[in-house]
Amino acid sequence: MILYFIRHGEAGTAAPSDFERTLTNKGEHDLQHAGRALKSMMKRAHHLFASPYVRAQQSASILNGYFENLKIESCDHLTPGADPRNLFAELQHCTNDSNVLLVSHEPFISSCISTLTFGSAEGRIAIRPASVACVSVGPILERGSGRLEWLMSADQLARLT
Repeated sequence: MILYFIRHGEAGTAAPSDFERTLTNKGEHDLQHAGRALKSMMKRAHHLFASPYVRAQQSASILNGYFENLKIESCDHLTPGADPRNLFAELQHCTNDSNVLLVSHEPFISSCISTLTFGSAEGRIAIRPASVACVSVGPILERGSGRLEWLMSADQLARLT
């Protein structure tokens, strides 16, 4: 299984709560570049999961425009303070040959990638807005079962399109 961890695009600060923050124009623009780059790299995605936070749902909607026949699945296990083990259990129904898009937040993405690749959430990986990290995992999704294949910032993704 290949997991594509995508941090939501840049979000504004003028909202009644963190949950309701929306993407800025720059955030939308950066996600369009990410969507085009991902489409050119993988051709087909099988699943698209997103945090229920507004900015993550908006980001997932933009990405979804580049792939056919995907349903955005809202997932509470992708929120900023979620435990990666809950996401691992959620993804067990995906087949080993799946390309899975996961739209989430910091510090969750760094913690999840560190848990998958190092076996501990203590690793230091910086994921800026609209960045994408690709992690391959074996047949059993658990601590230390993954390998970080690549990580690209929004600027790097834009250069690919």
